[in-house]
Amino acid sequence: MKKASLFVAVTTAALCALPQLGLAAPAKFTCGWLPEGHMPTGEMKALLAAGDPLDKPEVLNAAVQKLQAGGMSRALIIDNLVSTYCPEVAANATLSDAQKLQRMRTFAGRVVRTVYSLETEDAVILDIPLAPTVVDGVNKKAQAAGVTPQEWAAGAVSAAVTAP
Repeated sequence: MKKASLFVAVTTAALCALPQLGLAAPAKFTCGWLPEGHMPTGEMKALLAAGDPLDKPEVLNAAVQKLQAGGMSRALIIDNLVSTYCPEVAANATLSDAQKLQRMRTFAGRVVRTVYSLETEDAVILDIPLAPTVVDGVNKKAQAAGVTPQEWAAGAVSAAVTAP
């Protein structure tokens, strides 16, 4: 990862961690890194209009692919997508401030992983929580097969989907 890209990833994580550390405890969830009154461009909003990218990973993948195809740098893709998604989360009256913060942390992490790992048009990133015992099992099977846990899991899912 390049230094500038690493800086963006670390900065995003730090921004999301500040309230947990007690360094910034806003009374209300806001998109603090956005200039006052800033609204994402219509083009950026359109990229995420097909549905919530946390519920529909294909929406995020398509947005990243379109921005990459347009020549946008990885750091700007991350910045633009997080800046576009945040006002939507902030406006969601059904979520508490803590839920909004968690949603943004999850989204920022997923955007960074997607931007840095999406290499082909056919790739779709699924972010699936697994119990620790399941992860231990995946790690053991991957080690026995001589592959990474991600490669093993992808192979297991592909085999299960194509099995008769």
